[in-house]
Amino acid sequence: AARGDIFSIPVEKGVIRNLTGSSGAHDREVAWSPRGDHVAWISDISGEEELYIRDSLGRDAPVKVSSGFTTRLYQPLWSPDGNKLAFGDADARIHVVGKDGKNQTLVDDDSGFMQHDYSWSPDSKWLAYSMTDSNGYRSIYIWDSESGRKHRVTGPMFSEYNPVFSNSGTQLFYLSDRMFSPQLGAIEWNYVASRNTGLYAMMLTKDAENPFAPQNV
Repeated sequence: AARGDIFSIPVEKGVIRNLTGSSGAHDREVAWSPRGDHVAWISDISGEEELYIRDSLGRDAPVKVSSGFTTRLYQPLWSPDGNKLAFGDADARIHVVGKDGKNQTLVDDDSGFMQHDYSWSPDSKWLAYSMTDSNGYRSIYIWDSESGRKHRVTGPMFSEYNPVFSNSGTQLFYLSDRMFSPQLGAIEWNYVASRNTGLYAMMLTKDAENPFAPQNV
């Protein structure tokens, strides 16, 4: 994305294609489909920001696949099978829509602040993301694209975010702030939290191996 248009640029040989050529619109946040045959992006060409897709060679006209938005949109993310896209908005909501523009769904509505850290499972069935708890921390949820149900998979004691599925889909990696070393602040002479962020993993199936298990040398 550059200067309000979406371009396809070859790594070595070929031609540069302007896939939008819309001087009266702001096109941004482009995402390749898994097979590389389509691109998705956000555009305000209709007067409000919506999600569009087009084949990567620019042979067909752009297709608007979302509808009804009156706020800023962010971060389109294709499902691995190329059939769905997840995206967020400035009201801290997460949405999913089919690449054909059908089944637009509100996944969740964050009561805290905007943070779009969602990730698809390899089989495209599950979407993992984080939401703000009442205590200000974040917890990780998994949304089932078939049933529409969501499951909270971490507790309220720590702040967990940025979930990512393993390639096998049996593990979920995420970052967590765990504060075990409070320090005495020099300004008010009171305890201040020492934020320690680490990488953690959750086993999603009984036969999943622990990637952080001790190893004999």
